[in-house]
Amino acid sequence: MRALVVGLLMLCPLAHGESGPSDAAVTFLIKLARDRIDLTRDTALHEGTTAEKEAVIRRQLKRLSSVVDEGELRAIDEKVEGDLAAVLVSRIIDYDPSQLQIFAIGMLRRDDRWLPAPVPASFENTGITYLPELSRSSRELEDWMLRERTHHLTRLRDDIQANLLDDIHKAGSIEELRELSPDEIVLNFIDACSERDLPGALLYLGGLEAKRPKNWDDILQFVSSNIREIKEPNEAWRDLTHMDGARAVIQTDTFANGAMVSIGEFSPFESIPGQPEISIFHFPLERSLDETWRLKLPSWLLDGIPPDGADPSDVELIEAFPEKLIEKQSPLTFRNPGALMESFQQALSSPRFENILPYISPPPSGDALAVLERASELWLDFRGRDSQAPLLLEVQQDGDQACALISLFDDRNPQIRRSLVRRVFLLRKDDHWAIPAHPQEKTDQTSQKLVAWAEKTSGLDEEEWLKRLGLATTIGGIPADSAPTEAEALVAAKAWLESIRSRDPRAILRSVAAFDDERGIKNLFRTIGHELQADHLTEVLKIHRRGRWAAVSVDTFPTQRSDDPYLLLYPIVRTESGPRVLAEALLYHADTRSRDFLNQTTWNRLNDRLPEAAVAELKEIQNAHDALANKP
Repeated sequence: MRALVVGLLMLCPLAHGESGPSDAAVTFLIKLARDRIDLTRDTALHEGTTAEKEAVIRRQLKRLSSVVDEGELRAIDEKVEGDLAAVLVSRIIDYDPSQLQIFAIGMLRRDDRWLPAPVPASFENTGITYLPELSRSSRELEDWMLRERTHHLTRLRDDIQANLLDDIHKAGSIEELRELSPDEIVLNFIDACSERDLPGALLYLGGLEAKRPKNWDDILQFVSSNIREIKEPNEAWRDLTHMDGARAVIQTDTFANGAMVSIGEFSPFESIPGQPEISIFHFPLERSLDETWRLKLPSWLLDGIPPDGADPSDVELIEAFPEKLIEKQSPLTFRNPGALMESFQQALSSPRFENILPYISPPPSGDALAVLERASELWLDFRGRDSQAPLLLEVQQDGDQACALISLFDDRNPQIRRSLVRRVFLLRKDDHWAIPAHPQEKTDQTSQKLVAWAEKTSGLDEEEWLKRLGLATTIGGIPADSAPTEAEALVAAKAWLESIRSRDPRAILRSVAAFDDERGIKNLFRTIGHELQADHLTEVLKIHRRGRWAAVSVDTFPTQRSDDPYLLLYPIVRTESGPRVLAEALLYHADTRSRDFLNQTTWNRLNDRLPEAAVAELKEIQNAHDALANKP
């Protein structure tokens, strides 16, 4: 469910009016599971509720949170009566009927926002009893929740295996399975496990067969518990689901009603030049009565002991692997060096090392292992740490040679500095551009013009690079009455939030603005680094406008349960490049001394750069932002 949380809240920031009662009910349960519920702000609690009753409600929600914590949440039914609604949400764990739960949530619409009633399955302590026109509807909805909850419990218990079958059918069909070779079955299974796709993994283990394997229940429990990682996965399973290196089928042996597929994997992080680390994994398969290939869970995976390559037969497979891997790469051709480097940057930005192999030209000897070693050196230089991302700066051409400059953009300390700029030399051969075997080394044949250009251009400072790249915009001031519209502010805020989530340096820099002085650029990169390190989920609460400012209030939920949620205000200003987040003007709801100190630093900076009237307008917005923290 934690993966579901990230997908729901980070990819889909919610603004007023965008979420219906079902979505809001599921979001409420997710927040509850994470102990991120503020009773007065996140529920429709009536302001007249006594302290004693609040304490009772908090205990009830605490008990509920422990039940919600695991499993998949789905809104299965809703009933809307004007500004009231009732929603039923199911929680299913491993398609196990004994662990089925259905939560009934009463919902109220206030200020175009759906809020859950504080007491599950009722509208108690919402103030509705004082509104006769709503009381009748609330009683009818409470009766509906009680009646339909019982109905759905019975239905889902009967249908839970059918639901599993439906989900597996969505992943594939018997007809499609019959068309797949043993190699394809194994590779698809590995991908499904890596993506935490339980139905997809079960598809290749006999999930659609008319007569499933005898140990189906054990298979289901083993695979589902490891995919959800409810406990520390065994070492072999961790190796299986984290195959982020380059892999290829080395050998497939078929025999009567069975097959054995041998997969090789090369990981740059576990290798050193001259001593490549290649792992071998064997997967047994059998023919089913439905005439499909069915994967059998290998003993090394069940026992938790990954193969160590010590088997004599594995030695031959290890020797054959590099050539097999290079053979399966589709050749890429580019007519100009800029297109090549744009594509190469995308490959470097992906989590899969294998994606850069088609870009590396083999040495004259055609040694496949040498290609892996060269690619590994490049990968470790640009992606040696998870916090690094490549940022293509510029490409210069001189005849049949070219040179590209790429900066390492590090989450922990983002900047564009000479020591972080890497050069990559390119060659044109047969009218196509390619990356040579040693792309970062100059030779006697390397263009001196390109070498001189790289030396000079690498020394540009950050502000010069931002201007050359046309990325982050600098401003001298903010014209009066120039506030972006609410729609523009929401687009700008979402562009910023999404770029931070994706960790795309270009997208981040395209979404921000800074003051046009030396401090502005430094503050810009400092703010970007802070946001990239703050691993959190976000929800847009409100958009404000005053004079020359628009600003977006964002509820922020740290992924670490020990950290409390907090409110952030993102000021949006109109620039020559369109509305952008003024990154160095981010403001917190000052609920701690450290956040108050950060705000004071920001206000001092704004007072230095802007007229008094501009600062006063933003302070009005800050007051409205702070009021949201205590709003029921």
